[in-house]
Amino acid sequence: SENEKALSNRQLEPSQFDLPKLKSVFEMDMNLTLEALDLFIQDSQHALSRLTKGLETRDLKTIKQAAKKLQGAASYIYANDLTYVCDNIALGCSYTDFSILSMLIGEVENLRQKIISEILDFIQENPEEQINELSPAVIALLQPAEQEQIEVRTL
Repeated sequence: SENEKALSNRQLEPSQFDLPKLKSVFEMDMNLTLEALDLFIQDSQHALSRLTKGLETRDLKTIKQAAKKLQGAASYIYANDLTYVCDNIALGCSYTDFSILSMLIGEVENLRQKIISEILDFIQENPEEQINELSPAVIALLQPAEQEQIEVRTL
């Protein structure tokens, strides 16, 4: 159908989320900005797990609910491409075409990884005392990246 073609043919923009806009919304308050990014990482992981589980069990209701939750988390940090894909997943649930839903969920995984990579890069630019206030899940994500950098420096 035409809707399916429109979903699969959209080209995504290179920018994963609008950090300058996020900072301006929080009036340059780094603690609030970091907290928002921290929440995104946690909420998006849970929503992605539910999307994947919904796809495995072919449960359209679970897929749609998870897509809407992730869409909200993505829009909160101005991750516009991810918001758009999640909206298409929610719309796609009415077509019950699991191959398209599977493709879109794969795109969600890719976009989420890129966003998290950008978030982690940004977080590491902040003072250690602010970083230490983040959730254990986010701090754990930062640990391997720091170890890899240390290994690279010693070679």
